[in-house]
Amino acid sequence: MLISNMCGFAGFITKKNFNLKSIAKIMSDEISYRGPDDEDLFIDSNYGLALSFRRLAIIDLSIKGRQPMYSYDKRYIIVFNGEIYNFKSLKNKIIQNDKKINFEFKSTSDTEILVKAFSILGI
Repeated sequence: MLISNMCGFAGFITKKNFNLKSIAKIMSDEISYRGPDDEDLFIDSNYGLALSFRRLAIIDLSIKGRQPMYSYDKRYIIVFNGEIYNFKSLKNKIIQNDKKINFEFKSTSDTEILVKAFSILGI
C-alpha cells in the first residue's frame, strides 16, 4: 500500500502529434496515490502541452480548489503542489491592488491566490 501526504502533478510537452489527453490520463493514473480527492487534466494541442493533477485537499476541501487552475483573465494556468504560508496576507495585498479589476475569489485555496497574484501583481 502506498500512502502519500501531498498532491501530485505531471506535465508533458511535445512538437509531435501525440494523443495528449491519453498521455495526460496515463500520467495522472500513475500518480493516483498522491491525490485521492480529485483529478483533472489540461490539454493545449496548439502548444503540445498536457498537464495532469491529483489532489489531496487540505486547505480548501471543495471542488473549487481543483487544479489545473486558470487565472481570472485566463492568461495563466497553474498546477501547484505546496503551501503558501502567508496566502491570507497575499490575498489582502491582491485586494488592495484590485482597483480596476472586479472579481471575487472562487475558493479559499492558496493556489487561487498564487495564480491571481501572477495576473495582478506580476510574476
